[in-house]
Amino acid sequence: MRRFSKLYFFVVLVIIAIIVYMFVSIDKIENELRSNIQNIFITQAKSLASNIETKLKRTYPEGISKKAFENLKKRIQLQESVELLITPVYQYVYVLYKDKNGNYRYFVDGSPFEERGEFDQKLDVDKSKWDTVYDTRKDLVFKQNLETVWTTLLHPVAYCDETELIVAIDFSMKLPLEVTETIEPLKTLFVYVFVAIAVLVLIVLFQIFSSIKMKKQSYIDPLTGAYNRNFLRDFITAHDINSFAILMVDIDHFKQINDNYGHKVGDMVLRDVAHLFGECLRQEDVVVRFGGEEFLIFLKNEAKNPEELLKVVKRLHATIERHSFFYDGLVLKVTVSIGVNLEPHHFKSTSDAIKHADELLYTAKRTGRNKIVTDSGYQQRCENNKKSIYETKEALEEGRILCYYQPIIDAKTDTIVKYEALVRMIDKDDTVIGPPFFLQNILHTNLYNELTKLVVHEVFATIKRTSNAISLNLNFSDIVDEKLFKIIIEEIEANKEVADKLTVELLEYEVLENYENVKKNISKIRSYGVRIALDDFGSGYANYTVFKEIDIDIIKIDGSIIKDIETSEVLYDIAKSIVVLAKSLNIETVAEFVHSKGVYEKIKELDITYAQGFYLGKPEKMDY
Repeated sequence: MRRFSKLYFFVVLVIIAIIVYMFVSIDKIENELRSNIQNIFITQAKSLASNIETKLKRTYPEGISKKAFENLKKRIQLQESVELLITPVYQYVYVLYKDKNGNYRYFVDGSPFEERGEFDQKLDVDKSKWDTVYDTRKDLVFKQNLETVWTTLLHPVAYCDETELIVAIDFSMKLPLEVTETIEPLKTLFVYVFVAIAVLVLIVLFQIFSSIKMKKQSYIDPLTGAYNRNFLRDFITAHDINSFAILMVDIDHFKQINDNYGHKVGDMVLRDVAHLFGECLRQEDVVVRFGGEEFLIFLKNEAKNPEELLKVVKRLHATIERHSFFYDGLVLKVTVSIGVNLEPHHFKSTSDAIKHADELLYTAKRTGRNKIVTDSGYQQRCENNKKSIYETKEALEEGRILCYYQPIIDAKTDTIVKYEALVRMIDKDDTVIGPPFFLQNILHTNLYNELTKLVVHEVFATIKRTSNAISLNLNFSDIVDEKLFKIIIEEIEANKEVADKLTVELLEYEVLENYENVKKNISKIRSYGVRIALDDFGSGYANYTVFKEIDIDIIKIDGSIIKDIETSEVLYDIAKSIVVLAKSLNIETVAEFVHSKGVYEKIKELDITYAQGFYLGKPEKMDY
């Protein structure tokens, strides 16, 4: 529908452009034609004037003396010669001289007998024009607005560089007027056509607007504002579903909400949940109300990065879980179960891929609800290799949890300016294990607090030992947790002489519930000279309101954007927009996941302040 509407609109615009062009062209042709005709008549008049000048100089080779005035015979012969030049166009041809008083008088007049001037008769003329010709000895053409428009040519006749006579030819040109009269109806026709086309365009635009509005209304679920199944059919037809991850989301125990509080409250919960989806997801993601309390979500998956997509899903899940729903004094807490199909390309059809997401949702509901279930290979590897709380506690007690340090490079000087501390577990077989495999199970436990204290303490010890500036990763939740914040502040105060070498990197994707508490605690940290960085900016979505609430010194652009900027114009432009934003706020930028020389060159081209990635240096122990 939209494609056809755009086509019709384009065709109408082309027609209007053609009409306007033809109208302007006709007007231009008319002006050029009239000008050319006038030039032809003027050229002919000048030729006549030259012939008369030649005749005068043959008749009076010595100039116009007293004898010339007295020689009536010669004047009569000259006048007869001038009369022969009269035509329907060149009706008035006469020769005048200037007397001692500056008045112009007839010498000969070849005009019609009843309008002919007598010899030596004074003629009232525009003396400024005639004097100009007399003094400059140059032709002059001008129009006279009488009953009809006449054109006059004044041609000087000079003897020995002195003007003695002026030949005047008055002529009227009906042909240019006839051209105008002939073309005028055509121009009027074009005006009517143009008006008709303009009306047609307005009608078409109104129809297009109405059809798009009606189409949009047919696509939207009136209760939640999400898309409906009508849209789903067209969406599946028009898009490659393999470039999306498919989520099936169900509101847990929704029937109980309807039964206990009524359908109005249930409708409110549906609307608010759909609104939260819109806030958490990106513009390119699509939310469809699949039926009842179920929503089908398509997450754009251009980067083909399961880890990044799962961040988005977890953020979505956490947002719903933490949100409080208010209605007429009621305060409700709602959870959702989510089935995630990260690999729809493994299925024969989109319908099968959606069914599989629905099966995963059923698994989530059957195994306790309020959880995310996915069968991706990535997720399975994480689950299979996750360390238990006991294994993590044992590693902590045995000193097998430590920090590796990855260099951060100044993109202008290509020198190391600081390092990022990355926590690692060393397994009993000396395998190095990353945070996803042991941190998740100990979150919100005393063991997590002990690990955080250990990491902050080691980072400060490394700063003192090496004099290197170091970045440390923390969650926003760490900042608002009273026990954890106390641990962090105590470590900073114990090392405040080197606190200005510490940067705290906060994970951008976490949802903030209490900005005031966050602002207060971050302000406290910054008071010791510690810098604040926003980590993973751009992963999933960018919460720009954080800049209004919190003083940020550094933005770390997420690796999902950086790693493909060499080949993706879209990601390059996104990175560029983040750099522009950062510069306007006087914030430094760091590019993560710089894995090749080509990406590093793009970083420099974008004028990003710092760069970090395996191409520039891998995380390693810092023993010196």
